[in-house]
Amino acid sequence: MRYLLLAALLPCAAYGQSTSRQWHSLALQPEVQAELTASPQAYAYLALGGLRYSDENTNADRTLGLDVRYAAAGYEKQFRNERWSWGGTLRVAGAADIGPVVQPGLLLRHRSLLGPFTLGQRLGVEYAFSDKFRFDPAYNISSTAASPTLVRFRLDFYPTAGYRAGNSLVLTPRLSFEPALFLRLQRDEDDLEKRTIDYTGLRADLNIQVAKTRLELTPWVALQTQYLRTIIQTDATGNPTSNGKLNNTLPTAGLEVRYSLSRAVPAEGRFKVPTQH
Repeated sequence: MRYLLLAALLPCAAYGQSTSRQWHSLALQPEVQAELTASPQAYAYLALGGLRYSDENTNADRTLGLDVRYAAAGYEKQFRNERWSWGGTLRVAGAADIGPVVQPGLLLRHRSLLGPFTLGQRLGVEYAFSDKFRFDPAYNISSTAASPTLVRFRLDFYPTAGYRAGNSLVLTPRLSFEPALFLRLQRDEDDLEKRTIDYTGLRADLNIQVAKTRLELTPWVALQTQYLRTIIQTDATGNPTSNGKLNNTLPTAGLEVRYSLSRAVPAEGRFKVPTQH
Protein backbone atom coordinates (compact mmCIF):
# COMPACT_ATOMS: atom_id res chain seq x y z
CA MET A 1 0.00 0.00 0.00
CA ARG A 2 2.89 2.38 0.64
CA TYR A 3 3.75 2.35 -3.08
CA LEU A 4 0.18 3.31 -3.97
CA LEU A 5 0.42 6.22 -1.57
CA LEU A 6 3.68 7.46 -3.02
CA ALA A 7 2.48 7.04 -6.59
CA ALA A 8 -0.60 9.12 -5.80
CA LEU A 9 1.60 12.10 -4.97
CA LEU A 10 3.30 12.31 -8.36
CA PRO A 11 0.48 14.01 -10.31
CA CYS A 12 0.35 16.79 -7.73
CA ALA A 13 3.67 18.18 -8.95
CA ALA A 14 2.80 18.28 -12.65
CA TYR A 15 1.06 21.61 -13.12
CA GLY A 16 1.48 23.83 -16.16
CA GLN A 17 2.62 27.41 -15.90
CA SER A 18 -0.84 28.65 -16.88
CA THR A 19 -2.60 26.96 -13.97
CA SER A 20 -4.53 29.53 -11.92
CA ARG A 21 -4.03 29.63 -8.17
CA GLN A 22 -6.35 31.13 -5.59
CA TRP A 23 -5.50 31.56 -1.89
CA HIS A 24 -8.13 32.24 0.76
CA SER A 25 -7.72 33.77 4.19
CA LEU A 26 -7.23 31.56 7.23
CA ALA A 27 -10.19 29.40 8.29
CA LEU A 28 -10.74 28.06 11.81
CA GLN A 29 -11.83 24.53 12.69
CA PRO A 30 -12.60 23.68 16.35
CA GLU A 31 -13.54 20.11 17.33
CA VAL A 32 -14.42 18.25 20.52
CA GLN A 33 -14.03 14.47 20.74
CA ALA A 34 -15.08 11.70 23.07
CA GLU A 35 -13.11 8.44 23.03
CA LEU A 36 -14.05 5.01 24.35
CA THR A 37 -11.42 2.27 24.56
CA ALA A 38 -13.30 -0.94 23.83
CA SER A 39 -10.17 -3.06 24.44
CA PRO A 40 -6.38 -2.58 24.27
CA GLN A 41 -6.70 -3.38 20.55
CA ALA A 42 -9.76 -1.30 19.62
CA TYR A 43 -11.38 2.08 20.16
CA ALA A 44 -14.44 4.11 19.19
CA TYR A 45 -14.87 7.88 19.01
CA LEU A 46 -17.44 10.62 18.50
CA ALA A 47 -16.53 14.12 17.29
CA LEU A 48 -18.45 17.38 16.92
CA GLY A 49 -16.97 20.35 15.13
CA GLY A 50 -17.24 22.95 12.43
CA LEU A 51 -15.45 25.27 10.07
CA ARG A 52 -15.52 29.07 10.11
CA TYR A 53 -14.29 30.81 7.00
CA SER A 54 -13.02 34.37 6.87
CA ASP A 55 -15.70 36.90 5.97
CA GLU A 56 -14.29 37.25 2.46
CA ASN A 57 -14.87 33.54 1.76
CA THR A 58 -18.54 33.27 2.63
CA ASN A 59 -21.78 35.20 2.76
CA ALA A 60 -23.73 32.40 4.42
CA ASP A 61 -25.62 32.87 7.65
CA ARG A 62 -23.63 31.37 10.51
CA THR A 63 -25.06 29.04 13.13
CA LEU A 64 -23.13 28.75 16.38
CA GLY A 65 -20.55 30.99 14.72
CA LEU A 66 -19.71 28.29 12.14
CA ASP A 67 -20.21 28.14 8.38
CA VAL A 68 -20.07 24.32 8.26
CA ARG A 69 -21.06 22.00 11.10
CA TYR A 70 -20.39 18.28 11.28
CA ALA A 71 -20.55 15.20 13.45
CA ALA A 72 -18.23 12.22 12.98
CA ALA A 73 -17.99 8.77 14.53
CA GLY A 74 -15.70 5.83 14.00
CA TYR A 75 -14.47 2.46 15.16
CA GLU A 76 -11.06 0.89 14.56
CA LYS A 77 -9.57 -2.46 15.54
CA GLN A 78 -6.16 -4.06 15.13
CA PHE A 79 -5.59 -7.33 13.31
CA ARG A 80 -3.49 -10.04 14.93
CA ASN A 81 -0.55 -8.33 13.29
CA GLU A 82 -0.54 -5.14 15.36
CA ARG A 83 0.85 -3.06 12.50
CA TRP A 84 -2.42 -3.42 10.59
CA SER A 85 -5.88 -2.19 11.56
CA TRP A 86 -9.26 -1.68 9.91
CA GLY A 87 -12.27 0.41 10.77
CA GLY A 88 -15.42 2.24 9.76
CA THR A 89 -16.28 5.94 9.81
CA LEU A 90 -19.40 8.06 9.49
CA ARG A 91 -19.65 11.81 8.89
CA VAL A 92 -22.71 14.03 8.73
CA ALA A 93 -22.15 17.64 7.62
CA GLY A 94 -24.36 20.62 6.85
CA ALA A 95 -24.26 24.34 6.23
CA ALA A 96 -26.75 27.20 6.04
CA ASP A 97 -29.64 26.36 3.68
CA ILE A 98 -27.97 23.04 2.78
CA GLY A 99 -29.38 19.71 3.89
CA PRO A 100 -27.13 17.17 5.60
CA VAL A 101 -24.58 15.17 3.64
CA VAL A 102 -24.16 11.66 5.07
CA GLN A 103 -20.83 10.00 4.31
CA PRO A 104 -19.97 6.48 5.58
CA GLY A 105 -16.55 5.00 4.91
CA LEU A 106 -14.13 2.12 5.43
CA LEU A 107 -10.42 2.38 6.19
CA LEU A 108 -7.31 0.20 6.25
CA ARG A 109 -4.23 1.39 8.16
CA HIS A 110 -0.63 0.20 8.34
CA ARG A 111 2.13 1.41 10.64
CA SER A 112 5.84 0.98 9.83
CA LEU A 113 8.48 1.48 12.52
CA LEU A 114 11.49 3.55 11.43
CA GLY A 115 13.72 3.55 14.49
CA PRO A 116 12.03 5.78 17.10
CA PHE A 117 9.50 7.02 14.51
CA THR A 118 6.31 5.66 12.96
CA LEU A 119 5.28 6.00 9.32
CA GLY A 120 1.51 5.60 9.13
CA GLN A 121 -0.27 4.74 5.89
CA ARG A 122 -4.04 5.04 5.66
CA LEU A 123 -6.30 4.04 2.76
CA GLY A 124 -9.97 5.09 2.98
CA VAL A 125 -13.01 4.79 0.72
CA GLU A 126 -16.11 6.92 1.41
CA TYR A 127 -19.49 7.40 -0.23
CA ALA A 128 -21.62 10.55 0.08
CA PHE A 129 -25.41 10.35 0.23
CA SER A 130 -26.83 13.65 -1.00
CA ASP A 131 -29.06 14.78 -3.87
CA LYS A 132 -26.97 17.79 -4.89
CA PHE A 133 -23.90 18.19 -2.74
CA ARG A 134 -20.77 16.27 -1.90
CA PHE A 135 -18.71 16.34 1.25
CA ASP A 136 -15.03 16.89 0.51
CA PRO A 137 -12.12 16.06 2.85
CA ALA A 138 -11.75 19.67 4.01
CA TYR A 139 -15.31 19.66 5.42
CA ASN A 140 -16.53 21.98 2.68
CA ILE A 141 -19.91 21.51 1.07
CA SER A 142 -19.43 21.43 -2.70
CA SER A 143 -21.67 20.88 -5.71
CA THR A 144 -18.74 20.37 -8.10
CA ALA A 145 -17.57 16.93 -6.98
CA ALA A 146 -17.32 14.54 -9.90
CA SER A 147 -18.57 11.50 -8.00
CA PRO A 148 -20.10 10.50 -4.66
CA THR A 149 -17.23 8.00 -4.14
CA LEU A 150 -14.07 9.39 -2.58
CA VAL A 151 -10.74 7.57 -2.18
CA ARG A 152 -8.20 8.98 0.27
CA PHE A 153 -4.55 8.14 0.88
CA ARG A 154 -2.59 9.50 3.82
CA LEU A 155 0.99 9.36 5.06
CA ASP A 156 1.70 10.22 8.71
CA PHE A 157 5.14 10.64 10.30
CA TYR A 158 5.58 11.02 14.05
CA PRO A 159 7.75 9.89 17.01
CA THR A 160 6.31 6.62 18.30
CA ALA A 161 6.62 7.36 22.02
CA GLY A 162 6.37 11.14 21.92
CA TYR A 163 8.49 13.43 24.07
CA ARG A 164 8.05 14.07 27.78
CA ALA A 165 7.85 17.66 28.99
CA GLY A 166 8.38 17.49 32.73
CA ASN A 167 6.24 15.06 34.69
CA SER A 168 2.85 16.16 33.42
CA LEU A 169 2.91 16.35 29.59
CA VAL A 170 3.67 14.05 26.65
CA LEU A 171 4.14 15.91 23.35
CA THR A 172 3.78 14.14 19.98
CA PRO A 173 4.38 16.26 16.86
CA ARG A 174 3.15 14.85 13.58
CA LEU A 175 3.28 15.69 9.89
CA SER A 176 0.78 14.24 7.41
CA PHE A 177 0.05 14.49 3.71
CA GLU A 178 -3.19 13.30 2.12
CA PRO A 179 -4.15 13.28 -1.56
CA ALA A 180 -7.73 12.29 -2.43
CA LEU A 181 -9.70 11.71 -5.60
CA PHE A 182 -13.30 11.17 -6.63
CA LEU A 183 -13.96 7.96 -8.54
CA ARG A 184 -15.96 8.46 -11.72
CA LEU A 185 -16.38 5.49 -14.06
CA GLN A 186 -18.30 7.37 -16.75
CA ARG A 187 -18.45 11.09 -17.57
CA ASP A 188 -21.57 12.81 -18.89
CA GLU A 189 -21.13 14.73 -22.13
CA ASP A 190 -21.72 18.09 -20.44
CA ASP A 191 -19.33 17.38 -17.52
CA LEU A 192 -15.88 18.94 -17.46
CA GLU A 193 -12.93 16.53 -17.47
CA LYS A 194 -11.76 16.11 -13.87
CA ARG A 195 -8.23 16.57 -12.55
CA THR A 196 -6.24 13.46 -11.63
CA ILE A 197 -6.08 14.47 -7.97
CA ASP A 198 -9.05 16.40 -6.58
CA TYR A 199 -7.66 17.35 -3.19
CA THR A 200 -4.51 17.44 -1.08
CA GLY A 201 -4.06 18.25 2.58
CA LEU A 202 -0.71 19.01 4.23
CA ARG A 203 -1.08 19.16 8.01
CA ALA A 204 1.19 19.62 11.04
CA ASP A 205 -0.14 19.04 14.53
CA LEU A 206 1.04 18.68 18.11
CA ASN A 207 -0.75 16.22 20.37
CA ILE A 208 -0.53 17.22 24.03
CA GLN A 209 -1.43 14.47 26.51
CA VAL A 210 -1.87 15.50 30.12
CA ALA A 211 -0.40 12.75 32.29
CA LYS A 212 -2.71 10.89 34.68
CA THR A 213 -5.80 12.48 33.16
CA ARG A 214 -8.20 11.63 30.35
CA LEU A 215 -7.61 14.91 28.51
CA GLU A 216 -5.70 15.54 25.27
CA LEU A 217 -5.29 18.72 23.22
CA THR A 218 -4.16 18.90 19.58
CA PRO A 219 -3.56 22.28 17.92
CA TRP A 220 -2.84 22.02 14.20
CA VAL A 221 -2.34 23.98 10.98
CA ALA A 222 -2.94 22.80 7.42
CA LEU A 223 -2.95 23.77 3.77
CA GLN A 224 -5.99 22.23 2.09
CA THR A 225 -6.11 22.51 -1.70
CA GLN A 226 -8.82 21.59 -4.20
CA TYR A 227 -7.74 20.96 -7.81
CA LEU A 228 -10.59 22.12 -10.02
CA ARG A 229 -11.28 22.06 -13.76
CA THR A 230 -12.95 25.24 -15.04
CA ILE A 231 -14.06 26.55 -18.43
CA ILE A 232 -11.09 27.65 -20.53
CA GLN A 233 -11.10 31.43 -20.96
CA THR A 234 -10.36 33.04 -24.32
CA ASP A 235 -9.50 36.52 -25.52
CA ALA A 236 -11.36 38.58 -28.13
CA THR A 237 -9.73 36.65 -30.98
CA GLY A 238 -10.63 33.25 -29.52
CA ASN A 239 -7.16 32.35 -28.31
CA PRO A 240 -7.13 30.55 -24.92
CA THR A 241 -5.83 32.60 -22.00
CA SER A 242 -5.93 29.76 -19.45
CA ASN A 243 -5.71 25.98 -19.36
CA GLY A 244 -8.90 25.61 -17.33
CA LYS A 245 -7.09 24.43 -14.18
CA LEU A 246 -7.61 26.11 -10.81
CA ASN A 247 -5.81 25.27 -7.56
CA ASN A 248 -7.96 26.55 -4.70
CA THR A 249 -6.04 26.65 -1.38
CA LEU A 250 -7.53 27.16 2.07
CA PRO A 251 -5.10 27.66 5.00
CA THR A 252 -6.72 26.26 8.14
CA ALA A 253 -5.92 26.28 11.85
CA GLY A 254 -7.70 23.97 14.27
CA LEU A 255 -7.88 22.76 17.83
CA GLU A 256 -9.06 19.31 18.89
CA VAL A 257 -10.04 18.67 22.50
CA ARG A 258 -10.41 14.97 23.35
CA TYR A 259 -11.70 13.33 26.51
CA SER A 260 -11.58 9.61 27.27
CA LEU A 261 -14.79 8.01 28.52
CA SER A 262 -12.99 4.87 29.67
CA ARG A 263 -13.22 4.28 33.40
CA ALA A 264 -9.51 3.73 33.90
CA VAL A 265 -6.83 6.01 32.53
CA PRO A 266 -5.52 4.12 29.47
CA ALA A 267 -2.11 2.53 29.85
CA GLU A 268 0.80 3.69 27.73
CA GLY A 269 1.41 1.66 24.59
CA ARG A 270 -2.23 0.83 23.91
CA PHE A 271 -3.78 1.19 20.45
CA LYS A 272 -4.44 4.92 20.44
CA VAL A 273 -6.93 7.14 18.58
CA PRO A 274 -4.98 9.07 15.91
CA THR A 275 -5.02 12.85 16.13
CA GLN A 276 -6.50 12.80 12.63
CA HIS A 277 -8.93 9.94 12.11
